[in-house]
Amino acid sequence: MVVQAVTGVKAEIRLSRKSVANWGLKKEMEISAVARMSGPAMYKFLATCIDVVMPKIKEFKGVRGTTGDRSGNLAFGFDPEIVAMFPEIEANYDAYPSKFIPGCHIICKTTARSDRDARMLLSAFGVPFYGKMKEW
Repeated sequence: MVVQAVTGVKAEIRLSRKSVANWGLKKEMEISAVARMSGPAMYKFLATCIDVVMPKIKEFKGVRGTTGDRSGNLAFGFDPEIVAMFPEIEANYDAYPSKFIPGCHIICKTTARSDRDARMLLSAFGVPFYGKMKEW
């Protein structure tokens, strides 16, 4: 529900493949939600992250400059407290119990062929980066 509210895209529920007793995980238990975005929905989500959410984060330096998988895909994440800062959640905060607001991982799959080019692309959108930049 939170994923759909924040992204504006119907989320796909992922199930566990096997049981792990130490984690209390059973086979085919719901473990995550995935929302794949492209086009206008993706641009709206990225703009909300950059223009609304990131400025609200205290002491936010930016996305690590070392992030990347050497093929132009960059990733960063938000804790549950940060996900609660999205305007779609803030407007209806009472509808979402705090323990049901999850953290999230955001993977930006780009057409860039290197992490350097992907950082340049996301920098043009306004994503801040910090630290040493790897030149893969």
